[in-house]
Amino acid sequence: MLPYYMKSNRLVWLDFLKGLAICAVVLDHLYGVFYKNIFIQQHTSFSVALFIFLAGITTAMSLSKYNLFQFYKKRLLAIINPYILATFLISLFIHKPFLSSLINFNAAGPFYFIAFFLQLLLIAPILNKLNYFFLPLIFAVSFLLNRFHFTNLWGGGEFLFGGSFLFLFYLGIIFYKKISFFKQKFIFSIIAALILIFIELYNLIPATWHNPPYLLTMFYTLTIFSLFYNLNLNPKSPIIRLFSFLGRYSLYIFLYHSLLFSLLEKFF
Repeated sequence: MLPYYMKSNRLVWLDFLKGLAICAVVLDHLYGVFYKNIFIQQHTSFSVALFIFLAGITTAMSLSKYNLFQFYKKRLLAIINPYILATFLISLFIHKPFLSSLINFNAAGPFYFIAFFLQLLLIAPILNKLNYFFLPLIFAVSFLLNRFHFTNLWGGGEFLFGGSFLFLFYLGIIFYKKISFFKQKFIFSIIAALILIFIELYNLIPATWHNPPYLLTMFYTLTIFSLFYNLNLNPKSPIIRLFSFLGRYSLYIFLYHSLLFSLLEKFF
């Protein structure tokens, strides 16, 4: 059997970027509890936005392979079942009401993500049928949704379809459908690196902190995506393998890191 990093059916850049995103999520949630360096924390603002863009890509992949029933069965159950188990364990160890926490997506603060991500999966087949001409319409609808509160959750969970996260999700779908157009070229990594240096020099990172994302957040996120997408990552590199491994299990890291932090605080 081939080792994971040599399997041809895995996209190295996709797993790596998912690993990068989940590390940024965890690093952000450690701020104020395990470290207090604002410079580090500010540079994690791309985390959730990148996850959603990548989720659009993987969703389009699934829709290209499976019929509607298979898609919903595989994608929804892959989220719902681990979410239920994680909510149960958090309720057990942190002493929260299970059913209430499950329904309200509040067993842990980050679970607001699950609330709107499930909504995005429900409408994904419709979005997948739209071509790139609908980008302006989805953009307008997404930012309009940011103006109407849908729940009492935090961030994107507060708005229907995650508000402007909807646009990033749709961008991911469009990217995959037109992926042959986006040839991987090293020059684009250089341009992305220069843009990130510009953002750093002009101290624009704090302005990228919006959840749901604003335009600068999206621009910052897509620049980071472009940097690594065009690098032709070496799947045998230990660092690439590590981040790719984390990316494969990013959902479980996401669901359980809050519980782990709570237990560490409680016992240590």
